[in-house]
Amino acid sequence: MLSKALRDLPNRVQTSSKRERQAIIQNVIDVLSNE
Repeated sequence: MLSKALRDLPNRVQTSSKRERQAIIQNVIDVLSNE
């Protein structure tokens, strides 16, 4: 799950707005801290 999230990240960040980008980053942080 984590590797898929990280693989999708560059594309999601490029196509997202600034607010969405912050939410994506927070989501990644949450996933990392749950590992």
